[in-house]
Amino acid sequence: MLIFSDNISKIYDELSKTDISCGELSAVGAWWLYESGAIQPIEIRTIFYEAGGSHTVCNVEGCVYDFTCNLFIKDFNFGFERIHYEMNPVILFEDSTFRPHRLLRYYNYQLSDIKEVKKTYLVDRQLSHRLGE
Repeated sequence: MLIFSDNISKIYDELSKTDISCGELSAVGAWWLYESGAIQPIEIRTIFYEAGGSHTVCNVEGCVYDFTCNLFIKDFNFGFERIHYEMNPVILFEDSTFRPHRLLRYYNYQLSDIKEVKKTYLVDRQLSHRLGE
């Protein structure tokens, strides 16, 4: 798990107190991951549920950074597998609020509950150029 700067932690704490959507917070989080030296590409993944609603997270090297729930989950393929409590989610920002009801809302699904998964990638120009070669 990446360690974020004190400045990013302070900004997260303020944003987490607002009514920002998971998609918006994941976009900001993707930038924080990039600035913190995350391996690229940084994937922004949104799953849409059959019953309605959706949830968006960042995925880096098979690990989930969920800025809405304030969680890091190692080796988890969000939207393509079910979470198991043995996966031991870790709180991203220790000094910020953890909201366990969000964990239940977004992660308590069966694979048949998933309607669609969309992926968007954040890459810098150097990686984009290397991928084009």
